[in-house]
Amino acid sequence: MNYISKEKIFITILTLAIVLLSGCSPKIIYENHYIDGQDHQFYYYSSESTHSMAESDSGYYFLGGQYLYFVDKANMTPVIVCNKPNCLHNEETDSTKTLYCNAFFEGAKSLFYYNDELYISTTRTTMTSESEFLKVSLDGTRRKSSFKFDGAISSAALHRGVLYYAAQVWDANGQAIVSVSASKLNGKSKEIYKETFGHGNVNNIICYGNYVYFNAFDYTENGRLEKMVRYNILTEDTEILFDNQIMETIGKPSFISDKMYYRKSKLEFPDMSLEYQEGFLAELDGSNAKSSFELGFPVDVNSDGQYLYARDIEWSPFSKPVDEQQLTIYTIDGEVVNRVNMGSFGSLQSLIPGGEEHMFLQQEDSDFLRIYYANKSQISTGNIEWKLLFEVEREKLYPAVTRIS
Repeated sequence: MNYISKEKIFITILTLAIVLLSGCSPKIIYENHYIDGQDHQFYYYSSESTHSMAESDSGYYFLGGQYLYFVDKANMTPVIVCNKPNCLHNEETDSTKTLYCNAFFEGAKSLFYYNDELYISTTRTTMTSESEFLKVSLDGTRRKSSFKFDGAISSAALHRGVLYYAAQVWDANGQAIVSVSASKLNGKSKEIYKETFGHGNVNNIICYGNYVYFNAFDYTENGRLEKMVRYNILTEDTEILFDNQIMETIGKPSFISDKMYYRKSKLEFPDMSLEYQEGFLAELDGSNAKSSFELGFPVDVNSDGQYLYARDIEWSPFSKPVDEQQLTIYTIDGEVVNRVNMGSFGSLQSLIPGGEEHMFLQQEDSDFLRIYYANKSQISTGNIEWKLLFEVEREKLYPAVTRIS
């Protein structure tokens, strides 16, 4: 008869436990470049205060107002993430039933995909603001509160298993107290930055490699003050990377070929005319910064790691005429890969570079929210075709909610 020793049984159980635990909590790789599957999807950054789209292996999740949708890459057809029978979703007119839709997230701000789960941040404001971070199953049937906190989220990013978020509260003197915190998914949190502003905030939280970047700004009687701050996730040091003069805008960083591209613009006060603008390419820690090619003014710049995407802003007093507005796609050397006319799309655009397969354009007016997509394989051909992915009436984005006690 064969006998198994107690020691072998213990080792077998311990090995199994380690395997099971590693399946729930993937090992984090701390290397100073983008790591697929664990890093912030910076190429889905959409605006300074929201992060409305995320990519999974099979498709794309996005927020249409306060409703969650999914698009399968195979057919590029959006579906609302709720399988409840008889649910009317965003067609519901009874405000007491709105909360029962699996796809509805009141005060939805940002959406992230990590380790086969979705994470959604929300902010509800009545007399005060309360924010919450939710873990949501991919089919929308399960949601769990990771943690709550007082204050309104102004920006957030999920990176290597940690949520970095900026929250704003107001003191008795009307001053804005803004803090940036690093919170693990179990809610254990650490404050990494705090400042009191007269009229300012923190925005543009973007993560890359071993760093978290964000912008802090305030408005004074002399104009706007701005600085870019960097947090090192290995050393846990927070430092001001770039500070500015009055009315000098630093802008958010963009990442290409493991380098950081950023711009500095100076406006004359009080007439707000452009004095100068310059582009820089630097190492991820901000060192070795060198003057680089300039992408124009005024433009919104994003990146996907391979290209820089510079879209002419349509709402600025410095904007080009509508028929001249373009999206220009650059290499790290400043070579123009493609130019796309954009003026026909209308106002309030947000260009999302996306992952390897598709890029997206969000367009919103007084009547509709529309999302377009294009195949990125067309970038090198010089002929990019935008196709309508999603369209919904604005009145269906943010429905009324009545809670029954």
